[in-house]
Amino acid sequence: MNVAKAKEYYDLGIITRAGVVRDPLEPGSWIVVLSNEEKQTSWDLRTARGEVRSFKTLDAVISTVEEISGRVSSFSINLA
Repeated sequence: MNVAKAKEYYDLGIITRAGVVRDPLEPGSWIVVLSNEEKQTSWDLRTARGEVRSFKTLDAVISTVEEISGRVSSFSINLA
């Protein structure tokens, strides 16, 4: 799902959560996973060409999530 579609889904209440995981193909990079917890559905954020979008910094992740939702209210890190 690209940013424009993610913004649309967020505005419709379909996307309720954004998570961030390490990119297994790009060491040191991150992938954004958007989800609807109630429906147990998730989507990777993708480029316009349909490739999984990989972020080099957490600042870039936060900026993109803010572009989708308008804000980021908190951020947590799981150590396990």
